[in-house]
Amino acid sequence: TPTVTDANLLLGLLSDEPGFAGGSLQLRREGVVEAFDRHVAGPLGCTVEEAAFDCWRVVNANMTQAVRRLTAERGTDPRDLTLLAYGGNGPVFAAVQAQELGIDHVLVPKASPAFSALGALAALPGVDEERSYLTPASRADPARLLALWQELDERAAQHLATVGSLDARHTRFQVNLRYPGQNWSLTVEAASREVDGAGAGDWAFVNDALVSRLVERFHEVHERAYGHRRPAEEPEITGVRLVSQLPVAAPPVRGGFTATASDAKPRARRRAHLGDGFRETPVFSGADLTPGARVPGPAIIDESFTTIVVHPGWHARVDDAADVHLLRDGRSQR
Repeated sequence: TPTVTDANLLLGLLSDEPGFAGGSLQLRREGVVEAFDRHVAGPLGCTVEEAAFDCWRVVNANMTQAVRRLTAERGTDPRDLTLLAYGGNGPVFAAVQAQELGIDHVLVPKASPAFSALGALAALPGVDEERSYLTPASRADPARLLALWQELDERAAQHLATVGSLDARHTRFQVNLRYPGQNWSLTVEAASREVDGAGAGDWAFVNDALVSRLVERFHEVHERAYGHRRPAEEPEITGVRLVSQLPVAAPPVRGGFTATASDAKPRARRRAHLGDGFRETPVFSGADLTPGARVPGPAIIDESFTTIVVHPGWHARVDDAADVHLLRDGRSQR
């Protein structure tokens, strides 16, 4: 059965040359053509390349609609955002989806293929746990909240003590609340603190006024998340949560566009379909693109472990950290 990657190969977005994936493997068209002909093109009565393009269109439409649904649920206009593209295939599709969403800036980190691993490396060691506590807010017992937080705090300290010093531990005390009848809860901050020894036992925020403060904060959080609040309804608590983290040194991050801009030179051309028909398309090697390099679209940038497609009406700029920015023509980097 053909896959989306197979469709990208037939469209020329991915290379079948020996240097693909840094030379670690080579894609073959023969089996792909046969699979598309048997399972898609033949039944539909179209050519293999037409079938591949239709698959590309459907996949892009599905991913674009998923972004629309997510941003609409949060009341966010995607036109105000920068689209972050990572992984092996994200940068293949990112610009065309940005085009559909009205986004004019796509960021492709240099570490795109290993972005999740980079996140794990940069993430703070931490513990995030919660305990169920289901009760109407008016019946919540501050002593019960305190006991649950203390239990979670002790567990977090035990786990994090195996990682490093607890002297600079940062802890956030939270409660999950919802309106009656809702399936999902929202997390509300009760307090946060740096544990430096002297403040390790400071539980003064747990007092008789705590629950009323949490309820008011819940109304505010709900309005920010969903655009309305229901002050006449009493929320219910569904759980108690604690997030505790230790500071660690993060990998250095550079940025900006201080390098002199220059037009990059393509290393080859290949027949590719970037949404407006097949044409001979310039192909650039990611290893050759230094800070300041500019790549006009349509173009394809072959990296060792990902492929960046610069669609018509877009261009690419390489920043000081060697990250690639895809920008609509007529727009400059932010």
